[in-house]
Amino acid sequence: WVDWEDLILEDTVPLVGFVRMILHSGKYENGDRLSPEHEKAILERLLPYHPQYEKKIGCGIDYLTVGLHPEFENSRCLFIVRKDGEQVDFSFWKCIKGLIRQKYPMYADSFILRHFRRRQDYRISDS
Repeated sequence: WVDWEDLILEDTVPLVGFVRMILHSGKYENGDRLSPEHEKAILERLLPYHPQYEKKIGCGIDYLTVGLHPEFENSRCLFIVRKDGEQVDFSFWKCIKGLIRQKYPMYADSFILRHFRRRQDYRISDS
């Protein structure tokens, strides 16, 4: 017997906490480049699961930074700074959902429906 929900949560909750720490701990100001350790973790454990990964990285990644989302006022997010200098935001929630869909395809839809709610909810939100 395997509790798939617990396995999914074990995979995702630490990543969500990690990204929230980066975005909201005060360690990074808008425009700051992530530390090499934080950048490596995002590049290896999160970004590859984004559904538009290839489009997001474009000509290649120079570094990752934190900043204000261009559309959602007062919402901080992660940005890829490409080798050509273009800055592209990406949703870490889309990465988390992509991870769940790739690693747990049989359980992904029901898990996502159950745990990804509006932003106001206490559970994992889809921002």
